[in-house]
Amino acid sequence: MTIKVQIMLFAFNVVSIKKKRVKCLKNTEKMWFSICKLR
Repeated sequence: MTIKVQIMLFAFNVVSIKKKRVKCLKNTEKMWFSICKLR
């Protein structure tokens, strides 16, 4: 995974967390966990 993609995902997650903090935090954790497992 490229650094650009990671930055984009991070920026998207920051925006999402601001919108719906608790739900998005849980989803973000799951997503990053999945990405870490895939790598």
